Amino acid sequence: MYFHERPILPKEPPPSLQTLDHLETRQGWHMIYFKGNEKIGFYHYTISPTGEGNYRIKFQSLQRFKLLGIKKEIRIEEEDIVAPDMRFIATTTRHFQDGKEQIVTGSLEGDGLRVEVVTEHHTTSKNIPVPQPLYSEAAIDFLPVLRGLIPGREYRYQAFSPTTQSVGEVVQRVVRYERSKLLTHDAYRVETSFQNINATSWFNDRGEKDLEILLGGLFISERQTEKTIKQFILDKTLAKSDLLLDFSRVKTDRPIPSPEFVKSLAVEFYGLTDRRLIVEDSEQQARLEDGRVLYHIQRIEPSEEESLSLPMFTGTEMESFLLPSFQIQSRHPDIVHQAKDIVGDASNALTAVQRIALWVGDKVEDDLVESFSALDVLKTRKGECQAHTFLYTAMARACGIPTRVISGLVYMEGVGFLFHAWAESFVGRWISVDSTLKQVPADATHIKLVTGESREDLHLIVSVIGQMRANVKEYDHWKKAENESNSTQP
Repeated sequence: MYFHERPILPKEPPPSLQTLDHLETRQGWHMIYFKGNEKIGFYHYTISPTGEGNYRIKFQSLQRFKLLGIKKEIRIEEEDIVAPDMRFIATTTRHFQDGKEQIVTGSLEGDGLRVEVVTEHHTTSKNIPVPQPLYSEAAIDFLPVLRGLIPGREYRYQAFSPTTQSVGEVVQRVVRYERSKLLTHDAYRVETSFQNINATSWFNDRGEKDLEILLGGLFISERQTEKTIKQFILDKTLAKSDLLLDFSRVKTDRPIPSPEFVKSLAVEFYGLTDRRLIVEDSEQQARLEDGRVLYHIQRIEPSEEESLSLPMFTGTEMESFLLPSFQIQSRHPDIVHQAKDIVGDASNALTAVQRIALWVGDKVEDDLVESFSALDVLKTRKGECQAHTFLYTAMARACGIPTRVISGLVYMEGVGFLFHAWAESFVGRWISVDSTLKQVPADATHIKLVTGESREDLHLIVSVIGQMRANVKEYDHWKKAENESNSTQP
């Protein structure tokens, strides 16, 4: 409603620049807003020649906000070396959060991309086979300008994301020339999709990005003057709203008492629009109808009699759930030693799972600090639900128990459904394990949406944050809670 097609294009569309050599603007400052009105940060970029015929693109961003009443600050510094046509050469990204730092470097070696991730306690690397040409993620902001802002044009290319440490396809489409009261000048509308994140941007005739809307308006960035941004930095502007409780929670039509004892749950969700998030397994059934998803979760309590003995011998189909990753260092000596010490004389997988989950729940302080990996959590003994899950998963895999990371929703009494992480371990069958809440199995208010530990996996969830609501249909408890009936139906 705020943007309208400009029926008359400029006499000539901006020319196809082809290379950064012809780009008029070499730096920019952008303010970041949450929900359209709260300033939570900024980003700044500069483009300069390297002296070797290539270009150096530097990005710096800062975000400050409150999460569950706790002040958070995230700072990212990225430096990309690119060819004049934006082809990728190398990158270094430093991510600072909650007093921790993660450094991601990437460079082309032969036909692949060499990626290294360094945190305080661990360094890991991998090689990614990539098709040529490969572009920097920074190309998203510049490639449509270089190739031509011509309505109807579509550009597709492969780009490396330091955030997810992975390569994915970028699809960008120049939609039309538009005017709006939100823009100081008429501009070209460009729609971008990359790793399950969608953005709409407006580029002016000079090739500058004036405005960008992410995630349906959850985040907005606007081109500003350097003076305005530096005043924001000086004032240390802090958003007033609590991002998690004010926006991320999924409200229900009625409460679920004693959720930790719920063994079965029927609940319907509205606003769950991405079919890739609708997951079914032996304990979670899902039915999509009339724009809503009806879930029925039934937890089956595991027993030692059905559990496999240790050491476990599983087929090749379980190998991927035993391997280490950037976040899950299941073969690191410190992880292996601690896991073996916790499991002790356990003779079966279920007992081992219970001991590891209880140890992680007891020893890791529930604290809203960023944890980049399981090893970070083992060293600091602090972290939120994802940190607990990373450490639990690493220890379970270290003991030969196939384990996978799950992300989804869990009901919190008095609040509603919140986004949460837990695990599933194979002990003869897959069972849910929530080491944060010290539950084996996890209660039936856990709604599984995504399987996988990478940030790329989690990007699927981003599109539905703030879009859902739930109606509770029916639930049963494992045991009768005081002053509560054992079964509740509408």
